Amino acid sequence: MRAFLYRLRLWARKLGVRVVSIAALSVLSVFAAKYSGVYVPAGVAEKIGADSVVSLLNIIANSMLTVTTFSLSVMVTIHRNASSQWTPRAHRMHLRDSRTQTVIATFLGAYIYALLSLILLDTPYFGDKEVVALFVTTLGVIAWIVYQMLMWVLHLQTFGSLEQTADRIHEQTRDALQLRMAHPCLGGHALLDRAIIPMGAKPVFASRSGYVVRMMASALDSAAEDCGGAIYIIVDVGEHITKGDPIAFTTGHTERMTEAVEQNIDIGHHRDIEQDPNFGLLMLAEIGEKALSPGVNDGGTAIDMIDRMAELAETHEDLGETTYSNLWMPPLNTGDIIRRPFDLISRYAITSLEVQEVLLKRLDILSRHPDLEIAKAAREVAQDAFDRAQEALPTKVDKAKLVKPQCLTG
Repeated sequence: MRAFLYRLRLWARKLGVRVVSIAALSVLSVFAAKYSGVYVPAGVAEKIGADSVVSLLNIIANSMLTVTTFSLSVMVTIHRNASSQWTPRAHRMHLRDSRTQTVIATFLGAYIYALLSLILLDTPYFGDKEVVALFVTTLGVIAWIVYQMLMWVLHLQTFGSLEQTADRIHEQTRDALQLRMAHPCLGGHALLDRAIIPMGAKPVFASRSGYVVRMMASALDSAAEDCGGAIYIIVDVGEHITKGDPIAFTTGHTERMTEAVEQNIDIGHHRDIEQDPNFGLLMLAEIGEKALSPGVNDGGTAIDMIDRMAELAETHEDLGETTYSNLWMPPLNTGDIIRRPFDLISRYAITSLEVQEVLLKRLDILSRHPDLEIAKAAREVAQDAFDRAQEALPTKVDKAKLVKPQCLTG
């Protein structure tokens, strides 16, 4: 059930799902107005001017189609700008923006509501009492449209900007890091050595090439328990695999277990932050890298990204209990949280004294992290960054100003 709800949540993030859902609600609203007309007292239609519902519906039908088209063009423009200016990986994150999806779905749903109501009003389907109910429902629809428009205007103030994009990546990466720090193996046992895998365990091979996007740990453990066996996963989320590579070993009813592994280890062309915090840190590093390109030369943005990455890398959660007794997988390699993203910015900032100073200070702090792998990786990256800067900084004055961090002097 947990795996089902998780997949349902992933499915609900799609724009098409939200559009279809609100469109269905708009159709139901029309028929609900029809059947609630029996509760309307006689003579109310003349008192409240319910005949004006046709004019209101015409206004909604004429305006919503235009607004929907405009909103879609704005969405596409913002997505393209964010991809070209910050990082192409941000595009998929913006596609899941719930506010944008709700606004577009509301506008399209309101158009369908008005169109269907106008069609039915030209038939004997609605009586005088039902028209009153439809009038009240239409007022509610208008109120909802106005609210969504206000929220959309406020959202557009920052949507797609550097700050908003970085904030979204930062928040999602923080949540993913907290999850993986508390549950390095997603709730399973740590597979630290493949010698743990029993002799005779059957391998499961990747059915396609791509990245390991996510794992449904609860479904995998449930399948293993039902089959009286265990699952030993040898790949981690975010790892790239090739079709035919072994991804897991199973014991028990092997045919059913193989099917469970194939269904609950998602392999795709694109990585996702939710269980892969390294990907979120890499996206922040890419924004900093782009800011340091000769055409942009924005050291301030690079420093901002370094500060965000350092704040995230400081995350330290107490280990949670093992939830899934029949599941083994490699724990999160916490050293990778530091190595690739910080080293990426270091290589592009070799001629910027200001960026190198901030980078070395943050790495010096991280070298005292409670997690020994993070501390070790911070010292290694700091050493590489300092050596690069000493060779690449343009003047002796800049080289003299770059202070060697304490973690390298001890």
